[in-house]
Amino acid sequence: ANAPKSGSQSAPKSSAQTGRSYPVRVNTPSVSESNDSGLKLKDWLCENNISKDQYYYWRNQLKETVAKLGALVTEDYKDKNLFLITVLKGAVVFLGDLMKEIKCPCEIDFMVTSSYGAGTVSSGNVKIVKDIDVPLEGKDVLIVEDILDTGLTLSFLVDLLKSRNPKSIAICTLLDKP
Repeated sequence: ANAPKSGSQSAPKSSAQTGRSYPVRVNTPSVSESNDSGLKLKDWLCENNISKDQYYYWRNQLKETVAKLGALVTEDYKDKNLFLITVLKGAVVFLGDLMKEIKCPCEIDFMVTSSYGAGTVSSGNVKIVKDIDVPLEGKDVLIVEDILDTGLTLSFLVDLLKSRNPKSIAICTLLDKP
């Protein structure tokens, strides 16, 4: 199976109220790129019997992308009431890394959703298992997601959270699964 591509082509579109969305496209590494220790990507792919057509990223590429996202979020929210929401459990590591790069005050909360039921294929029905604990009215909400898969859950969350009257709502995702 292919690893996720970075950026997001299929993320829900922002409305006039939502402002900027935050998917950032990291260029697919060339096979001549090296990691911090000088290992060439083409050598690593060959050693691990992986096709160069699959997407893999060096740790430093992901760190650079998270730093860029943090700078963009800081710039856009420096004078706003930033409220980060992430869906547990998958995006919590990305959220932690992103928060280290955001240089403005923010609050966080978590949600748990389910659209898979007992299987591994989405049922198409999104259920809220754990909701956020505070009202969103007047807050500038940024939904933080690590990997955008089908967009079904994210679309559901955007619609649900918009109904709670935040001042704005936007999305920050690290990777887009093909």
